[in-house]
Amino acid sequence: MPDAAAVAALAREALEGDELLHDAGRRAAYHLATRALVMADHADDAHAAITRLRDHAVQRGSLRLQAAAAWYAADLALRRGRLAEAEDEARSALCLVDEDVSVLTGGAAGVLVCVLAERGAFDEARDVLRERGLEGPMEGVPWQSAVIHARARLWLAEGDYERALAEALVSGALREERGRPNPTWTPWRSTAALALAHLGRREEAVAIADAEVTAAERFGAPVPIVSALHARAVAEPDDAATVALCERALAVAAGTPALLETVRTRLVLGSTLAHMGRRIEARDALRPALADADGAGAVLLAQRARRKLVATGLRPRQAATEGAAALTPRQRQVCELAAAGKGNRQIAQALFLSIKTVETHLAAGYRKLGVGTRADLAAQLAP
Repeated sequence: MPDAAAVAALAREALEGDELLHDAGRRAAYHLATRALVMADHADDAHAAITRLRDHAVQRGSLRLQAAAAWYAADLALRRGRLAEAEDEARSALCLVDEDVSVLTGGAAGVLVCVLAERGAFDEARDVLRERGLEGPMEGVPWQSAVIHARARLWLAEGDYERALAEALVSGALREERGRPNPTWTPWRSTAALALAHLGRREEAVAIADAEVTAAERFGAPVPIVSALHARAVAEPDDAATVALCERALAVAAGTPALLETVRTRLVLGSTLAHMGRRIEARDALRPALADADGAGAVLLAQRARRKLVATGLRPRQAATEGAAALTPRQRQVCELAAAGKGNRQIAQALFLSIKTVETHLAAGYRKLGVGTRADLAAQLAP
Protein backbone atom coordinates (compact mmCIF):
# COMPACT_ATOMS: atom_id res chain seq x y z
CA MET A 1 0.00 0.00 0.00
CA PRO A 2 1.45 3.43 -0.91
CA ASP A 3 2.05 5.80 1.98
CA ALA A 4 0.60 9.28 2.45
CA ALA A 5 3.45 11.04 0.63
CA ALA A 6 3.11 8.76 -2.40
CA VAL A 7 -0.68 9.11 -2.45
CA ALA A 8 -0.42 12.89 -2.29
CA ALA A 9 2.15 12.96 -5.10
CA LEU A 10 -0.09 10.85 -7.34
CA ALA A 11 -3.09 13.04 -6.53
CA ARG A 12 -1.21 16.24 -7.34
CA GLU A 13 -0.03 14.77 -10.62
CA ALA A 14 -3.57 13.72 -11.53
CA LEU A 15 -4.95 17.17 -10.77
CA GLU A 16 -2.49 19.03 -13.00
CA GLY A 17 -4.21 20.85 -15.83
CA ASP A 18 -7.96 21.17 -16.26
CA GLU A 19 -8.93 17.85 -17.84
CA LEU A 20 -10.20 16.15 -14.67
CA LEU A 21 -11.72 19.37 -13.37
CA HIS A 22 -13.80 19.92 -16.50
CA ASP A 23 -15.01 16.33 -16.24
CA ALA A 24 -15.85 16.59 -12.51
CA GLY A 25 -19.59 16.78 -13.20
CA ARG A 26 -19.61 13.37 -14.86
CA ARG A 27 -16.69 11.35 -13.50
CA ALA A 28 -15.18 10.75 -10.07
CA ALA A 29 -11.46 11.19 -10.82
CA TYR A 30 -11.13 14.82 -9.65
CA HIS A 31 -13.15 14.05 -6.55
CA LEU A 32 -11.07 10.99 -5.66
CA ALA A 33 -7.80 12.89 -6.07
CA THR A 34 -9.08 15.74 -3.89
CA ARG A 35 -10.26 13.32 -1.21
CA ALA A 36 -6.87 11.62 -1.33
CA LEU A 37 -5.15 14.92 -0.51
CA VAL A 38 -7.52 15.46 2.41
CA MET A 39 -6.91 11.95 3.75
CA ALA A 40 -3.13 12.26 3.33
CA ASP A 41 -3.24 15.44 5.47
CA HIS A 42 -1.73 17.55 2.68
CA ALA A 43 -3.97 20.40 3.74
CA ASP A 44 -2.67 23.18 1.50
CA ASP A 45 -2.87 21.04 -1.65
CA ALA A 46 -6.33 19.83 -0.66
CA HIS A 47 -7.52 23.40 -0.06
CA ALA A 48 -6.25 24.47 -3.48
CA ALA A 49 -8.03 21.56 -5.18
CA ILE A 50 -11.27 22.31 -3.34
CA THR A 51 -11.07 26.00 -4.26
CA ARG A 52 -10.62 25.12 -7.94
CA LEU A 53 -13.63 22.78 -7.78
CA ARG A 54 -15.75 25.43 -6.06
CA ASP A 55 -14.83 28.13 -8.60
CA HIS A 56 -15.57 25.73 -11.45
CA ALA A 57 -18.92 24.80 -9.88
CA VAL A 58 -19.94 28.46 -9.51
CA GLN A 59 -18.99 29.19 -13.12
CA ARG A 60 -21.07 26.23 -14.31
CA GLY A 61 -23.93 26.97 -11.93
CA SER A 62 -23.73 23.42 -10.57
CA LEU A 63 -25.19 23.12 -7.09
CA ARG A 64 -24.09 19.49 -6.82
CA LEU A 65 -20.44 20.37 -7.49
CA GLN A 66 -20.70 23.26 -5.02
CA ALA A 67 -22.09 20.81 -2.46
CA ALA A 68 -19.24 18.40 -3.15
CA ALA A 69 -16.68 21.16 -2.63
CA ALA A 70 -18.40 22.19 0.60
CA TRP A 71 -18.36 18.59 1.88
CA TYR A 72 -14.64 18.19 1.12
CA ALA A 73 -13.93 21.57 2.71
CA ALA A 74 -15.91 20.57 5.81
CA ASP A 75 -14.00 17.31 6.13
CA LEU A 76 -10.67 19.11 5.69
CA ALA A 77 -11.62 21.76 8.27
CA LEU A 78 -12.62 19.08 10.78
CA ARG A 79 -9.30 17.30 10.36
CA ARG A 80 -7.56 20.66 10.94
CA GLY A 81 -9.60 21.39 14.05
CA ARG A 82 -11.40 24.35 12.50
CA LEU A 83 -14.83 23.50 13.85
CA ALA A 84 -16.64 26.72 12.97
CA GLU A 85 -15.48 26.45 9.36
CA ALA A 86 -16.34 22.75 9.27
CA GLU A 87 -19.85 23.44 10.55
CA ASP A 88 -20.42 26.24 8.05
CA GLU A 89 -19.23 24.13 5.12
CA ALA A 90 -21.17 21.02 6.17
CA ARG A 91 -24.41 22.97 6.58
CA SER A 92 -23.82 24.62 3.20
CA ALA A 93 -23.40 21.22 1.55
CA LEU A 94 -26.65 19.99 3.08
CA CYS A 95 -28.54 23.09 1.97
CA LEU A 96 -27.19 23.19 -1.58
CA VAL A 97 -28.71 19.89 -2.71
CA ASP A 98 -32.35 19.09 -2.07
CA GLU A 99 -32.41 15.33 -2.53
CA ASP A 100 -32.63 12.04 -0.69
CA VAL A 101 -29.61 11.06 1.36
CA SER A 102 -26.65 10.41 -0.94
CA VAL A 103 -22.89 10.20 -0.69
CA LEU A 104 -22.82 14.04 -0.69
CA THR A 105 -25.44 14.66 1.95
CA GLY A 106 -24.49 11.59 3.97
CA GLY A 107 -20.84 12.62 4.02
CA ALA A 108 -21.64 16.19 5.01
CA ALA A 109 -24.07 15.00 7.68
CA GLY A 110 -21.39 12.75 9.15
CA VAL A 111 -18.97 15.67 9.39
CA LEU A 112 -21.65 17.88 10.94
CA VAL A 113 -22.50 15.26 13.59
CA CYS A 114 -18.81 15.02 14.53
CA VAL A 115 -18.54 18.82 14.79
CA LEU A 116 -21.67 19.10 16.92
CA ALA A 117 -20.40 16.32 19.18
CA GLU A 118 -17.15 18.26 19.71
CA ARG A 119 -19.22 21.32 20.60
CA GLY A 120 -21.36 19.37 23.05
CA ALA A 121 -24.47 20.13 20.96
CA PHE A 122 -25.84 16.62 21.35
CA ASP A 123 -29.49 17.41 20.67
CA GLU A 124 -28.57 19.20 17.44
CA ALA A 125 -26.47 16.22 16.35
CA ARG A 126 -29.35 13.85 17.03
CA ASP A 127 -31.66 16.15 15.05
CA VAL A 128 -29.31 15.96 12.06
CA LEU A 129 -29.35 12.16 12.19
CA ARG A 130 -33.12 12.01 12.55
CA GLU A 131 -33.90 14.60 9.87
CA ARG A 132 -31.63 12.84 7.38
CA GLY A 133 -32.89 9.34 8.20
CA LEU A 134 -29.48 8.29 9.51
CA GLU A 135 -30.49 6.97 12.92
CA GLY A 136 -30.95 3.28 12.17
CA PRO A 137 -29.40 0.53 10.03
CA MET A 138 -28.24 1.52 6.54
CA GLU A 139 -27.71 -1.83 4.84
CA GLY A 140 -26.49 -1.62 1.27
CA VAL A 141 -25.39 2.02 1.47
CA PRO A 142 -21.74 2.09 0.31
CA TRP A 143 -20.80 5.19 2.35
CA GLN A 144 -22.50 4.16 5.58
CA SER A 145 -19.29 3.46 7.52
CA ALA A 146 -18.42 7.14 7.95
CA VAL A 147 -21.91 7.99 9.24
CA ILE A 148 -21.90 5.06 11.66
CA HIS A 149 -18.49 6.15 12.92
CA ALA A 150 -19.81 9.71 13.37
CA ARG A 151 -22.58 8.25 15.51
CA ALA A 152 -19.96 6.37 17.52
CA ARG A 153 -18.10 9.63 18.17
CA LEU A 154 -21.37 11.21 19.30
CA TRP A 155 -22.10 8.39 21.75
CA LEU A 156 -18.49 8.55 22.98
CA ALA A 157 -18.83 12.28 23.65
CA GLU A 158 -22.12 11.68 25.46
CA GLY A 159 -20.56 8.98 27.65
CA ASP A 160 -22.55 6.08 26.20
CA TYR A 161 -19.47 3.88 25.88
CA GLU A 162 -21.22 0.58 25.16
CA ARG A 163 -23.08 2.12 22.24
CA ALA A 164 -19.96 3.90 21.02
CA LEU A 165 -18.04 0.63 21.04
CA ALA A 166 -20.76 -1.24 19.17
CA GLU A 167 -21.03 1.41 16.45
CA ALA A 168 -17.25 1.72 16.08
CA LEU A 169 -16.93 -2.04 15.57
CA VAL A 170 -19.72 -2.03 12.97
CA SER A 171 -18.02 0.85 11.15
CA GLY A 172 -14.73 -1.02 11.19
CA ALA A 173 -16.25 -4.24 9.89
CA LEU A 174 -17.72 -2.34 6.95
CA ARG A 175 -14.36 -0.73 6.17
CA GLU A 176 -12.63 -4.11 6.29
CA GLU A 177 -15.27 -5.68 4.01
CA ARG A 178 -14.67 -2.98 1.42
CA GLY A 179 -10.90 -3.31 1.60
CA ARG A 180 -10.33 0.06 3.27
CA PRO A 181 -8.54 -0.74 6.54
CA ASN A 182 -6.52 2.50 6.51
CA PRO A 183 -7.50 4.50 9.63
CA THR A 184 -7.15 7.78 7.75
CA TRP A 185 -10.57 6.96 6.25
CA THR A 186 -12.25 6.08 9.53
CA PRO A 187 -10.24 5.78 12.77
CA TRP A 188 -12.68 3.27 14.20
CA ARG A 189 -10.08 1.38 16.26
CA SER A 190 -9.12 4.58 18.08
CA THR A 191 -12.78 5.21 18.90
CA ALA A 192 -13.28 1.61 20.01
CA ALA A 193 -10.13 1.72 22.16
CA LEU A 194 -11.34 4.86 23.94
CA ALA A 195 -14.73 3.27 24.61
CA LEU A 196 -13.08 0.09 25.91
CA ALA A 197 -10.76 2.07 28.17
CA HIS A 198 -13.70 3.97 29.67
CA LEU A 199 -15.46 0.64 30.21
CA GLY A 200 -12.46 -0.63 32.17
CA ARG A 201 -11.49 -3.18 29.50
CA ARG A 202 -7.92 -1.93 29.28
CA GLU A 203 -6.23 -5.03 27.84
CA GLU A 204 -8.63 -5.03 24.90
CA ALA A 205 -8.20 -1.28 24.53
CA VAL A 206 -4.41 -1.61 24.43
CA ALA A 207 -4.56 -4.36 21.80
CA ILE A 208 -6.90 -2.51 19.44
CA ALA A 209 -5.06 0.79 19.92
CA ASP A 210 -1.72 -0.89 19.13
CA ALA A 211 -3.22 -2.22 15.89
CA GLU A 212 -4.40 1.29 15.02
CA VAL A 213 -0.98 2.80 15.72
CA THR A 214 0.67 0.24 13.45
CA ALA A 215 -1.79 0.83 10.61
CA ALA A 216 -1.64 4.62 10.95
CA GLU A 217 2.16 4.73 11.02
CA ARG A 218 2.31 2.48 7.97
CA PHE A 219 0.35 5.08 5.96
CA GLY A 220 2.08 8.06 7.56
CA ALA A 221 -0.63 10.75 7.69
CA PRO A 222 -0.20 12.61 11.00
CA VAL A 223 -3.84 13.04 12.07
CA PRO A 224 -4.65 9.31 12.39
CA ILE A 225 -1.22 8.61 13.96
CA VAL A 226 -1.77 11.16 16.72
CA SER A 227 -5.35 9.96 17.17
CA ALA A 228 -4.14 6.37 17.58
CA LEU A 229 -1.36 7.32 20.00
CA HIS A 230 -3.85 9.33 22.06
CA ALA A 231 -6.15 6.31 22.30
CA ARG A 232 -3.19 4.13 23.24
CA ALA A 233 -2.20 6.61 25.98
CA VAL A 234 -5.74 6.58 27.40
CA ALA A 235 -5.67 2.78 27.48
CA GLU A 236 -2.24 2.61 29.17
CA PRO A 237 -2.44 1.87 32.93
CA ASP A 238 1.11 2.97 33.78
CA ASP A 239 1.61 6.73 34.32
CA ALA A 240 5.21 6.86 33.09
CA ALA A 241 4.32 4.93 29.93
CA THR A 242 1.33 7.23 29.38
CA VAL A 243 3.57 10.29 29.54
CA ALA A 244 5.96 8.72 27.02
CA LEU A 245 3.10 7.91 24.63
CA CYS A 246 1.76 11.48 24.89
CA GLU A 247 5.18 12.96 24.22
CA ARG A 248 5.57 10.68 21.22
CA ALA A 249 2.17 11.80 19.89
CA LEU A 250 2.98 15.50 20.39
CA ALA A 251 6.26 15.06 18.52
CA VAL A 252 4.32 13.66 15.53
CA ALA A 253 1.70 16.42 15.78
CA ALA A 254 4.15 19.33 15.76
CA GLY A 255 3.59 21.48 12.67
CA THR A 256 0.73 19.31 11.36
CA PRO A 257 -3.06 19.83 11.04
CA ALA A 258 -3.76 17.54 14.04
CA LEU A 259 -5.08 20.29 16.34
CA LEU A 260 -7.91 18.47 18.11
CA GLU A 261 -5.79 15.34 18.52
CA THR A 262 -3.06 17.52 20.03
CA VAL A 263 -5.54 19.03 22.50
CA ARG A 264 -6.76 15.59 23.53
CA THR A 265 -3.21 14.37 23.98
CA ARG A 266 -2.26 17.40 26.09
CA LEU A 267 -5.29 16.75 28.30
CA VAL A 268 -4.18 13.18 28.95
CA LEU A 269 -0.60 14.35 29.53
CA GLY A 270 -1.66 17.13 31.92
CA SER A 271 -3.97 14.84 33.86
CA THR A 272 -1.30 12.16 34.17
CA LEU A 273 1.39 14.62 35.25
CA ALA A 274 -0.95 16.04 37.89
CA HIS A 275 -1.64 12.51 39.14
CA MET A 276 2.11 12.02 39.43
CA GLY A 277 2.39 15.18 41.54
CA ARG A 278 4.08 17.19 38.77
CA ARG A 279 1.63 20.08 38.99
CA ILE A 280 3.69 22.78 37.23
CA GLU A 281 4.39 20.52 34.25
CA ALA A 282 0.70 19.60 34.18
CA ARG A 283 -0.24 23.26 33.87
CA ASP A 284 2.26 23.69 31.01
CA ALA A 285 0.42 20.95 29.11
CA LEU A 286 -3.09 22.08 30.00
CA ARG A 287 -2.78 25.83 29.26
CA PRO A 288 -2.17 25.41 25.50
CA ALA A 289 -4.81 22.69 25.41
CA LEU A 290 -7.37 25.14 26.79
CA ALA A 291 -6.30 27.94 24.45
CA ASP A 292 -6.49 25.70 21.37
CA ALA A 293 -9.80 24.13 22.41
CA ASP A 294 -11.36 27.56 22.99
CA GLY A 295 -9.98 28.81 19.69
CA ALA A 296 -11.40 25.82 17.84
CA GLY A 297 -14.79 25.98 19.53
CA ALA A 298 -14.30 22.49 20.96
CA VAL A 299 -16.56 23.07 23.95
CA LEU A 300 -16.22 19.66 25.59
CA LEU A 301 -12.43 19.65 25.37
CA ALA A 302 -12.28 23.21 26.71
CA GLN A 303 -14.50 22.27 29.64
CA ARG A 304 -12.24 19.33 30.47
CA ALA A 305 -9.14 21.52 30.25
CA ARG A 306 -10.68 24.08 32.60
CA ARG A 307 -11.63 21.43 35.15
CA LYS A 308 -8.14 19.97 35.09
CA LEU A 309 -6.51 23.40 35.41
CA VAL A 310 -8.78 24.24 38.34
CA ALA A 311 -7.65 20.99 39.96
CA THR A 312 -4.07 22.29 39.76
CA GLY A 313 -5.04 25.52 41.52
CA LEU A 314 -5.61 27.85 38.54
CA ARG A 315 -8.80 29.76 37.64
CA PRO A 316 -8.85 30.11 33.83
CA ARG A 317 -11.24 32.50 32.13
CA GLN A 318 -14.46 31.33 30.51
CA ALA A 319 -14.86 31.35 26.72
CA ALA A 320 -17.71 33.12 25.02
CA THR A 321 -20.63 30.86 24.10
CA GLU A 322 -23.04 33.72 23.38
CA GLY A 323 -22.75 37.14 21.79
CA ALA A 324 -20.71 38.26 18.79
CA ALA A 325 -17.61 36.34 19.89
CA ALA A 326 -19.53 33.06 19.61
CA LEU A 327 -20.45 33.53 15.93
CA THR A 328 -18.77 31.34 13.35
CA PRO A 329 -17.02 33.24 10.53
CA ARG A 330 -19.85 32.52 8.09
CA GLN A 331 -22.54 33.46 10.61
CA ARG A 332 -20.79 36.80 11.18
CA GLN A 333 -20.60 37.44 7.42
CA VAL A 334 -24.30 36.75 6.97
CA CYS A 335 -25.31 38.80 10.02
CA GLU A 336 -23.15 41.76 8.99
CA LEU A 337 -24.69 41.83 5.52
CA ALA A 338 -28.18 41.52 7.00
CA ALA A 339 -27.41 44.35 9.42
CA ALA A 340 -26.32 46.46 6.43
CA GLY A 341 -29.79 46.05 4.93
CA LYS A 342 -29.16 43.22 2.49
CA GLY A 343 -31.99 40.76 1.86
CA ASN A 344 -31.49 37.01 2.02
CA ARG A 345 -31.32 36.65 -1.75
CA GLN A 346 -28.70 39.41 -2.01
CA ILE A 347 -26.65 37.80 0.75
CA ALA A 348 -26.88 34.43 -0.98
CA GLN A 349 -25.64 35.93 -4.24
CA ALA A 350 -22.82 37.85 -2.54
CA LEU A 351 -21.52 34.78 -0.65
CA PHE A 352 -22.35 32.13 -3.28
CA LEU A 353 -24.72 30.38 -0.87
CA SER A 354 -28.24 29.03 -1.19
CA ILE A 355 -31.05 31.08 0.35
CA LYS A 356 -31.75 28.19 2.72
CA THR A 357 -28.13 28.28 3.91
CA VAL A 358 -28.39 32.03 4.54
CA GLU A 359 -31.57 31.47 6.55
CA THR A 360 -29.84 28.79 8.63
CA HIS A 361 -26.84 31.00 9.43
CA LEU A 362 -29.04 34.01 10.16
CA ALA A 363 -31.21 32.01 12.57
CA ALA A 364 -28.10 30.78 14.40
CA GLY A 365 -26.81 34.36 14.56
CA TYR A 366 -30.09 35.62 16.01
CA ARG A 367 -29.95 32.91 18.67
CA LYS A 368 -26.36 33.63 19.72
CA LEU A 369 -26.83 37.39 19.68
CA GLY A 370 -30.15 37.23 21.52
CA VAL A 371 -32.04 39.26 18.91
CA GLY A 372 -35.15 38.67 16.86
CA THR A 373 -34.95 41.15 13.99
CA ARG A 374 -32.48 42.57 11.49
CA ALA A 375 -32.88 45.99 13.10
CA ASP A 376 -31.25 44.71 16.30
CA LEU A 377 -28.23 43.12 14.60
CA ALA A 378 -26.09 46.22 14.08
CA ALA A 379 -25.99 47.14 17.77
CA GLN A 380 -24.99 43.61 18.80
CA LEU A 381 -22.25 43.39 16.16
CA ALA A 382 -20.72 46.77 17.02
CA PRO A 383 -17.19 46.46 18.44
